Amino acid sequence: YPIIEKRYTVRVPKDKPLQAEVYNGELRSAVLFEGDQLVYTFEKTNIEPFKSEPSMESTPNVGTKLLCATLATWKEKARWLYEVSEPQFAWDDAIAAKVKEVIKDCKTDEEKYTALNHWVAENIRYAGTSRGMCEGYTVHRSIETFHDRCGVCKDKAGMLVTMLRVAGFDSYLTMTMARQRVDRVPADQFNHAVTCFRDKDGNLTLLDPTWMVKSRDNWSTLEPLQHVVYGIPEGKELSQSPYFPPEDCTVSWKGQTAISEDNELTGGLNFYSTGAPEGRLRRALAAYPADERHEVFEASFARISPVTKIGSLTCMDPVDFSEPLKLQATFGAEDFALGGGNKRYFKLPLLQTPLGDRTLMDLPGTYGLETRKYGVRLWATRLVKVDETVKLPPGWKVVESPKPVNIDGPSASLQFDIESTPGQVHYTCELRIKKWQIPPEEYANFKEVMEKFDELAGPVMVCELEGAHVER
Repeated sequence: YPIIEKRYTVRVPKDKPLQAEVYNGELRSAVLFEGDQLVYTFEKTNIEPFKSEPSMESTPNVGTKLLCATLATWKEKARWLYEVSEPQFAWDDAIAAKVKEVIKDCKTDEEKYTALNHWVAENIRYAGTSRGMCEGYTVHRSIETFHDRCGVCKDKAGMLVTMLRVAGFDSYLTMTMARQRVDRVPADQFNHAVTCFRDKDGNLTLLDPTWMVKSRDNWSTLEPLQHVVYGIPEGKELSQSPYFPPEDCTVSWKGQTAISEDNELTGGLNFYSTGAPEGRLRRALAAYPADERHEVFEASFARISPVTKIGSLTCMDPVDFSEPLKLQATFGAEDFALGGGNKRYFKLPLLQTPLGDRTLMDLPGTYGLETRKYGVRLWATRLVKVDETVKLPPGWKVVESPKPVNIDGPSASLQFDIESTPGQVHYTCELRIKKWQIPPEEYANFKEVMEKFDELAGPVMVCELEGAHVER
């Protein structure tokens, strides 16, 4: 709704002045003396409703925003976080015994912190319980969290800090703003708490037990280049989490299929995934009892054809985190090739991306606009790889097929190559999405790539039947 007038007033002692900054717009501001106080006023009139776009970046990144703080630097904020959190990380014999149990078979530091991160992720349920005043700012005592087996992100992060310390790590609480920008004024711009530890060389490594549920990511691939404040004793200025390239969020299909003279499709595929799309698929599968997971697969393989039937299927246990999630399957679909007389038409089977409804579901609907004012927000970067050989019946000659594609740009690229020889078609397709947030000035590149990728999945193959193979 439109707003006639909006005003924000802050009164502070004169010896505690406020620093403030306005982003993405303008406000009228005033600073007045009132006795022993400073009075700050910010206001705006006749505010039009914000006009959003589908799948756009976070509104506070682009809408008018006011930030105010009495702290001078992020380093001060980091020291405050350390001081207020430190008393909560004490442990008892029960926690020490659990740490010993969890890491008993671990040989390396990485194995140890991964095992502890998984334990907190899977065993401390996300559920909030209040401790009264300042609940949103203080971490619950780890002894309580361990006993209750629940807490919100700050409590899960605190639990991991404690367990890491028991295991000998130099670990601390860290604040972050999940999937949203933090600007330079050191105000409370945070919605999430995570964990860090410092190695012997002084390097800080981030861990997120809240977002690690049914995932192999110690630090979620959903959180690249995310601003963080490390709650370490000496403090530290505003920092960023690491970037994850497309290879860290791979979805891959490789297989052989065949079309028979009566237009039936049969085939098999090997599938694997890593990173954010892998986690999405793991969580979807883990939500079902093992004997009901076939429902997920049947619904997803219908992307090849509505009448697709799965022959055999082997899939890793979704809570086996020893390697990327892998799947092997055979399948078939009657009347896959369409047409009559001497013409047949069919889609490239694996470009229909079975399981794409779980691993690529953030992409549809993000490139329908001609232009954009704001950026596009996706789950994560992505590398999509398809490698397929399609066997054709005798007498089927390919007369129309998609042309090779080579598009590259700052946000996305697409490489497609195809070769038709007597009796078969072989193609490879590689889609790279290089950024989880597509800036508006790079939207045209992203749109071109995604529209071409959609086009390749359409009914693009045409075959002519020769001689006795033509229907009579």
